[in-house]
Amino acid sequence: MGIRGFVRKWGKRAVHQLQLLFEILQDHNLGKRTRYAYYFKYIPVSSRVILYEAFFGRGMLCNPYAIFLELLNDPRYAKYQHVWVLDRLENHTELIREYGNHKNVKFVAYQSKKYMRYLCRAGYLVNNVTFPNYFIKKKNQIYVNTWHGIPLKTLGYDMPNGATDAANAVRNMLFSDYMISANTFLTQIYLESYKLHQIYQGAVVEEGYPRLDLLRRFTREQVLDKLRRYGMEIDDNRRVILYAPTWKGNSYADPEVGVEEYFEFKRQVEMHIDTSRYQILIKVHQRVFQLAKNKLTGGWFVPATIDANEILSVTDILISDFSSIFYDFLATKRPILFYIQDLERYKEQRGMYRTPDELPGPCTGDIEELSHWICEIDQVAQRYKDQIEEQARWANAATDENHSKKVVDIVFGKNEKNYAVFREKTQKKKLLISRGEMRVNGISTSLLNLLSHMDYDKWDVTLMITKAKGLNERDLVDRIDPNVRVMMRNSTYNMTYLEQIRHKYYMKSGVNKPYQEMYRREVRRAYADVPFDYVIDFEGYNLFYTLLAMQDTNAVRVIWLHNDMMNEKERRFPWLTHIFGLYQYFDAAVSCSREIMEVNRAALSGYCRHDQFRYAKNTIDTGRIGNGLETESICAYEGKKYIKVDERSSDGGRYVRMIPLVKDCAGSPYVFVNMARLSVEKNQENLIRAVLRLVTEGEDVYLYILGDGPLKAKLSGLILELGLDGRVILTGNVKNPFAVMRYCDCFVLPSLHEGQPMVIHEARAMHMPIVMSDFDSVSGVCIENGQYLVGKEADDIYEGLKAYIDGRVPTEYAFDVDEYNREAYREFLDALGAD
Repeated sequence: MGIRGFVRKWGKRAVHQLQLLFEILQDHNLGKRTRYAYYFKYIPVSSRVILYEAFFGRGMLCNPYAIFLELLNDPRYAKYQHVWVLDRLENHTELIREYGNHKNVKFVAYQSKKYMRYLCRAGYLVNNVTFPNYFIKKKNQIYVNTWHGIPLKTLGYDMPNGATDAANAVRNMLFSDYMISANTFLTQIYLESYKLHQIYQGAVVEEGYPRLDLLRRFTREQVLDKLRRYGMEIDDNRRVILYAPTWKGNSYADPEVGVEEYFEFKRQVEMHIDTSRYQILIKVHQRVFQLAKNKLTGGWFVPATIDANEILSVTDILISDFSSIFYDFLATKRPILFYIQDLERYKEQRGMYRTPDELPGPCTGDIEELSHWICEIDQVAQRYKDQIEEQARWANAATDENHSKKVVDIVFGKNEKNYAVFREKTQKKKLLISRGEMRVNGISTSLLNLLSHMDYDKWDVTLMITKAKGLNERDLVDRIDPNVRVMMRNSTYNMTYLEQIRHKYYMKSGVNKPYQEMYRREVRRAYADVPFDYVIDFEGYNLFYTLLAMQDTNAVRVIWLHNDMMNEKERRFPWLTHIFGLYQYFDAAVSCSREIMEVNRAALSGYCRHDQFRYAKNTIDTGRIGNGLETESICAYEGKKYIKVDERSSDGGRYVRMIPLVKDCAGSPYVFVNMARLSVEKNQENLIRAVLRLVTEGEDVYLYILGDGPLKAKLSGLILELGLDGRVILTGNVKNPFAVMRYCDCFVLPSLHEGQPMVIHEARAMHMPIVMSDFDSVSGVCIENGQYLVGKEADDIYEGLKAYIDGRVPTEYAFDVDEYNREAYREFLDALGAD
């Protein structure tokens, strides 16, 4: 049968779906998440299966290892099956052999098919870091996240680029039923640094770290024998010095790996100490070991597959830097030395919660001084004895308590009585705002301004965005109010092949059944099980995000309409019809002004009820405007003056971006400014042609166009073609646009259509004269004697610019920006139906 015959028999829709299936099968990235979706849907949970994972399968380690040993040796749990995740089974033959006689202990390879099956089957999940970004906790699973240390360096949202780097950790924590905390400080790190306050539905168990039990579980002889079995050269008669530095650099995924530094450290220290008395072992960070293990030769590098607390139990002197390993070692009451070479650089890159003078041991960056302390270790130990005991109490580091037994009793014995188990009560209204990609446009500006005006005493706000792709987008992310919990939607959805066919068909042809398991599953993957009170689709242009925003039927669901949406559909985005069909499932469709609401209500009345249409004006971020105006921005270069619009520092040095300053005092020339995306609806081509006419008539005029977009190349070519190079200046996106606007005379907005343009409010807050086109919703941004309206053609815009030169554009008007913002925020609350 030929193609035409197939189409006649089965129809175009069937052919279209086969094409989609072919596309899916060609996508080689679908394997894991597709397979996981099948397992998630069809594999039942077994309440007596426990899955353990530590450091992404590096070995039987840390808190999960301690909990495992407690359960394995407790006859009450003899019928439980223990499944351990290992990175590569062939690298753990000794470990697997050790448990060969335990029929209820199994091992699976990380990210393998068996791994994903047990991830869906296990009734209990125990992890000290995170499960993969495709992981979703099933409703009848119990997830225990133990984490892996009291931090000395910053974590979570406290880190530079924290929202991105901590995305999967936050997701995992929100899924967990129990977070195991070493002490009150770590509890606060969970709640504040990872922003779990108000939305965490599980319990924090603050009964000390289970792994502390490993300091006393095995004899010295047992540990030394284990080290030898793993290939280390150990002398029973010499004291052990353990050097345990943490990872360095800006990224955990890509740390600095300077293996030669470890060899040099050992060589230099051994030059100054009695090597007949001491032997030096080095334990590098788990991540560094993973990347460089083939280079870590010599018999004195501790394999990452051996638990840190087992090696600490035979350590006589610990040398560390920023690693939190020393907190556990405090329980031994043995001396700790700190070797920190690049403290200032590390503080700048990562930040630290404690300063060197707070450490329970001397700190230096000099090898000779460090070696001298080793030679006089008894005196050093005596000098820091009280400090070690005090910090051991603070860290809850004690070896005489069975921490593992307590955790087992709480989690598996369901007994929380008389234990330190905390569940936080929600006080605030929980709001989720879905934005998607933080593009440089008016929607992002509107969102940032709204977030700067939220009442965070009453509202807990979560913002969903995707990873920033460039400097300009990262700048926008950096501007998000610090009270906001930014959640990066990392990775992508989990769907079976049939679900993917259905999803791709919906994305191209529209949705006929909006409430579907595959979308509810993705909402849970992205936000765990947080019960939001309000959900806003602030994007409004992305069908997939609109579908996700409407899945939580227990929340008040609102979609934002940032423009004349029918006009947008007819001019630029024909697929908006698919989103219009979903408006009916939202509690409200909110336009950015009363005037735009009336336009949308008239054009879209067939898609939702009359009362669903509401409005809320955009707010104005006066703080950003004020800071931008106050920033000193004029600089000189080769005898000319420039406006500094961007400045950054990095490891590569200092980066400054400048644009020519054409005027720094009153009078001629006349400088006009436009700030908008370079796209058709912003009508910059006609604005440029209007400037050409003025220049042709002999007027001394200049125009700055602040922004970037798809028409950049075309507009640049037009400027050159018309001979306006140097007269019309395309600046691109600028970090501080107000530094440019302060040196301009008049703001011009010639748009073909607009929602409620933020730039007009910002120009008005600066009390600039304004010339703007008479787009449909213009009355929503007009104030008495506050603007000069013109048509949209080049000649109309020319007339407006000439009116300013002739003194006919209003320059004095009354605008109370604070009252405007108060009114806009009240409208926002009314649109949500909130108090």
